[in-house]
Amino acid sequence: MIKKQLIMLSVLAFFLLSLCAFTRQSIPPQSVFYNLRKYTIVSNRKDYETRFEADLNSDGKNELIWSFQAEPEKEMDGFPRAFTLIYEMQNGKEKLVKTIMGNMRPEDTRIVDLNKNGFKQLVIFTTGGNHYTNIAIYQYKNGNYEPIFEEGSASGITFDDKANPPIVKIGRGNWKKEGWSYATEPLWEIYQWNGRQFEYSKELSNTEWIGERQDINNLVNHFKQLNEKENFNTSEKETAKFIAFNIGARIEDFFK
Repeated sequence: MIKKQLIMLSVLAFFLLSLCAFTRQSIPPQSVFYNLRKYTIVSNRKDYETRFEADLNSDGKNELIWSFQAEPEKEMDGFPRAFTLIYEMQNGKEKLVKTIMGNMRPEDTRIVDLNKNGFKQLVIFTTGGNHYTNIAIYQYKNGNYEPIFEEGSASGITFDDKANPPIVKIGRGNWKKEGWSYATEPLWEIYQWNGRQFEYSKELSNTEWIGERQDINNLVNHFKQLNEKENFNTSEKETAKFIAFNIGARIEDFFK
């Protein structure tokens, strides 16, 4: 009798685990709405998809984190975008609680513990254009998943959470230097973790603070000056293509 009950319990446990796995596999929607736009998930790009679990809000239960690429509907102009969704378990069901949009392609999504105290952060890398990288770091606070650091660069980004304290290195265009190009060493804007946020460090950096928006403006100004110097007479459409080639979908975010 006891043996029979154990077998039945084992079968029931297997069924519940299978049901849970089925539910998790069924979570991803076919489309995402963001900023009044509908994006359809690119189902044939599994190499861009990441799915894992972690306890981001320190409630003792894992959240589901899912990163993927989605395209705007055909009747809408725009770039494919990288999305990261966070699901929480609420009343026995998983509920979408956060939608994060990045550049064009998801590259790396990972969990870190910047303060080494068990309170975790979510780090998201996305890329766009030919060589543009964006980094976004989110943390649960004030009852929400909030960004504590966001930056982007066409000159490379390095994130080192093993350093003491952790640092982020952001490459910046050195257009004032004669002959400089993205193939050469950039200026480095370095941010250091202070226990609450990443702060720009003038001592560690070899440039004054520039920031992503100004870095993109410097690229655009350089291109315009080059056009005038060489008398290329480049159209606005061709200029937009050049910018998109370098920064990807960030052109939608900065040049609306």
